[in-house]
Amino acid sequence: MPTSWTDYPATSTTPAKALHINEVRAAINTALGFTPNWTDGATVSNTTPIRARHFTEIRDTIQTLWRDRGLGLIPRWTSGAEPGGPSLSTTATPIRASDINDVRRWFNHYETWGDLRGVHWFKSGMNDFPHVGWNVETVIGVSTEIDGYNEPAVQEARSYCINARNYGLVNIVRLEWKSLRAVPTNSAQYTSWRTNFNLAVENLRDVAEIFVVGNEPTVEPGMTASQYAAAFNNLFPTKVANTLYLATGPAVWSFFGSELDTVWLQNASDAITNLDGWALHAYGSPYLQYAESGGTPCSALCSTATTVCPISCNPDPGGLTGDASFRRFRDYIDLIRAKWAAKPVYLTEMNTKGYSADTQPNGGVPSSSYITGWMQTAYQEIYNFNSETNPTRSQYPRVLALAWFVDDPRSTPEWEDYALSNTDPLKPKLQQARTDFKNSVTSTGIMT
Repeated sequence: MPTSWTDYPATSTTPAKALHINEVRAAINTALGFTPNWTDGATVSNTTPIRARHFTEIRDTIQTLWRDRGLGLIPRWTSGAEPGGPSLSTTATPIRASDINDVRRWFNHYETWGDLRGVHWFKSGMNDFPHVGWNVETVIGVSTEIDGYNEPAVQEARSYCINARNYGLVNIVRLEWKSLRAVPTNSAQYTSWRTNFNLAVENLRDVAEIFVVGNEPTVEPGMTASQYAAAFNNLFPTKVANTLYLATGPAVWSFFGSELDTVWLQNASDAITNLDGWALHAYGSPYLQYAESGGTPCSALCSTATTVCPISCNPDPGGLTGDASFRRFRDYIDLIRAKWAAKPVYLTEMNTKGYSADTQPNGGVPSSSYITGWMQTAYQEIYNFNSETNPTRSQYPRVLALAWFVDDPRSTPEWEDYALSNTDPLKPKLQQARTDFKNSVTSTGIMT
């Protein structure tokens, strides 16, 4: 449970008190297991003037806790400015109530492992999302076709990241080598790619700390797991300080060559030597049903073993009714957990265009396939996964994010039928999905 704070939330007329500082410091001390060197000592006297430095020290320490837990870069202060104004004055300075609330909220976010809810491509201006959640951005090519640095693409992503972070979202940025090419497969191109990748990170690190190396490598014809792992292993030792580099997973059911998605992931996991976590995808098909709910028997949909099957034939009546593939994330995590149990998983894409979607009306796009309540059920599924208690629970990684693809279609007609920001009255299922996204708050905290 989050720590209980005195006078929480503080109102605009609440003066900052030593009690506020001491409460947050005490909670942080417990989380760290030791007492850092706070200004004015561990406990602030009631007669000590409240200083901006008290709050910026707390902010910086909570940032360290966030980073260690894989929660990324803390959003900006609600006021948009550092406590005490533009300078970090060490003299007595008026403190805003929002500054008090910010440090408390950030620590609560840490205690509960944050909010699972996220979107791919946040639509700025649609200001009805949770105050702290996730936004996934993309740089579709850190390198130009001639291997130069693709600054325009990086700067475009940066502008989107600024909007999301100003709103209070935590950015995850996917950095591809070139369009539809996750990483180089020719080692002769590693040096230029590595230089451009890390330069992009340097230019984004004030708005993001979590970076995904490529996207769905199995979509690229001929990219094997060993080729992806070799490139990742070449990049990771050079990563920028205080950032996280995530390995990406395969495209569900979409592959070229001899490796099915699960085989590819297992081979990549085995070959990668170090990483900060995984970015995986989890799509669902609410219009397909499991055998126990009267639908097509699993044997007709899936004739091979579960580990290499395009749907999870899970007979558990407590599972997602009609999710058809959403629980594939469990199959994926089962493949990587033996080696990477201590590393977090971020589910950076999900929606209801899942298994066999192309056979459904309009290709199964969310504007046709979404059903009321699916969003809450999906988030509850991840919450339940993180909350499970069994003898091997400590051997599983935690899932930190579940991001809907997409929120903003970014002027691409193809994505209009996926976009939570689509207000077309002829596509009411997307408005229902957005409503359900907002109503998922009760099931999105992450248990420790």
